[in-house]
Amino acid sequence: MDFDDKYFEHMAEFEEKIWNAFEGLDFRNCRLKIEPKDFLVDGLIEKSSIVIFYGPPKSAKSLLMVDLMVSLVDRESWLSRKISAPASVRYCAFEDSDSFKLRAVCSYQYKLTKKTNSEKPVGYCEFATKPPNIFEPLFERALEDEHLSYEAVRDPEEPGPPRVLIIDTLALAMSGFGDENSSATMGKVVDKLRRIRDLGTTVIVVHHSGKDLSKGLRGHNSLEAAADSIFSVQKKPNSNLVKLKRTHYRNG
Repeated sequence: MDFDDKYFEHMAEFEEKIWNAFEGLDFRNCRLKIEPKDFLVDGLIEKSSIVIFYGPPKSAKSLLMVDLMVSLVDRESWLSRKISAPASVRYCAFEDSDSFKLRAVCSYQYKLTKKTNSEKPVGYCEFATKPPNIFEPLFERALEDEHLSYEAVRDPEEPGPPRVLIIDTLALAMSGFGDENSSATMGKVVDKLRRIRDLGTTVIVVHHSGKDLSKGLRGHNSLEAAADSIFSVQKKPNSNLVKLKRTHYRNG
């Protein structure tokens, strides 16, 4: 086989790979089968999605996320919404790390006062008060290796616990990574969050609002575009009342 033959064979393989990525769609004979969404928390948080909770400082965002973590691991519901299965949760406590363990234990003790099914399976959680750099290639590679190792031994009849990564807060996780108002920097952040999500992990991000809460998330708007769900968190002044409002839902 001479050079020209090898060249054209290579080009044929390359073109076949490109065009095989496309699928024809016959509108006249198409019958759509819409699969129901698979929720981590019924109607609120989908599995393998990117979810953002944002609000001004001191609006109880971290406290809310700790409560969510405890519920995902050992409760049957969160905010009166059913939890499909106990989850395996990793919490990156970049902010208020000294208070994290106390908050988690207090939240769990409070929830013990409520009736629950004692025979229900329990999930698993672990936290880092000095979290690793989640934007390093090594972090993603470690998650991927863990996922592959688990899949190799998992019973194919059992789906396994949903995996959740909570990043609190994005601003501190990005420290030294770049300007959150930069499209280039935020593009890299979004790409990393999507890669983690594509490994089958639900990525929950705690973020700040700008000076004007009505304008949504702080930083470049590519983060908002990448999110599957966004929730605004507001705390009423001189009160323990926290208001949670979904402001964006890709599939809603």
